[in-house]
Formats: sequence, C-alpha cells, structure tokens
Amino acid sequence: MCRTTKIAVLVAACAALTITPAAAMGKGAAKFHGPVNQPFIPSPNGFARDVPSIELKVGFAGKKPTAVFTLKARGIYGPCDSSNNCTPTCLISTGICEPPQCFANNVDLDQFKVKKKGKFAISRKDEVNGTDDTFTVTGRITKKGASGTIRAVSPRSGSSSRPAYTCDTGVLSWSATK
Repeated sequence: MCRTTKIAVLVAACAALTITPAAAMGKGAAKFHGPVNQPFIPSPNGFARDVPSIELKVGFAGKKPTAVFTLKARGIYGPCDSSNNCTPTCLISTGICEPPQCFANNVDLDQFKVKKKGKFAISRKDEVNGTDDTFTVTGRITKKGASGTIRAVSPRSGSSSRPAYTCDTGVLSWSATK
C-alpha cells in the first residue's frame, strides 16, 4: 500500500470512530409521552396554556431501562388562593379573572440513571436565573410505558401590587406510553 492510501484509510477509520458514539447514543432509546393527572383549564382571557403533560426519552439495554436522557413536564399548576397568599390575575379592561391557579415553571431534567426494577427518583433545585424552584419526580419505567409522581414548588417574590407566594403543585400522578 502506498503512503497516500494508508493515510486515506487512517482518516476514514478516525472519522468512523468519531461518528459512532453519537449514533450509538440514540440506539436503544425510546420516547414516552402522557398526561399528568390534572385537568386542563383554558384561560378565559386567551392566555396560552400548556396541557399538563410529561415526556421522557429513556435509554435501554435490551429490555432494561438504564438512563433517562431527558424529562420534560409542561402545564402543571398549583392552587392560587389565600392559603399561599396568591391572588388570581384579573384583567381591568374586561373584569374577567383567571382561574385560581399558579403555574410552576416548566420542568426540564437531563441525564439521570434508572435503578433496579426500572425505578427512579430525582429531586433538583433550579438555581438558574436566581429561582428557588424545586422539582421532584419519581417513577417506574418498563419497555411499554412509565408512570410515577411529580411535584414542583416555585416561590414567587412579591411586588408593590402583590405579596410573595409559593406555587406548589402538590404530588401529582402521571403516566406515559410510547
């Protein structure tokens, strides 16, 4: 083999090795999507609201779940009432008030391991942007689906027109399928 051919073969082999790990990461992964056990209440004032839901991308080694690559929860909310110093938003122009709900920030968790029998439990405090939001998610994953509980606690600072309050979703159940 000439020197040019050897270099070309070596470059091709290095390129293949560089591409392989990225391609392998998606191999054996499954996406699950499903509802969080909370009713969807649309805004009477036309504000955009997400339907309470959860989505997971899970890595598998055969039938055994090994890791959750991403977990996203959208649209979950807690009560907005005198028990937590929250007051619903009312539009002055229409006089229509929003339902007594406070919305926790969307939950985005990445890269955590699944333990024995497909179970997982994770709790993270979001210190991004100076928030003290805490997310706790538990569950069990099988090849066909996943289920568990979720809770988000989001303290809100007060202003001259509103007191400080905490939006706590409470413990909510969820289920997701492929």
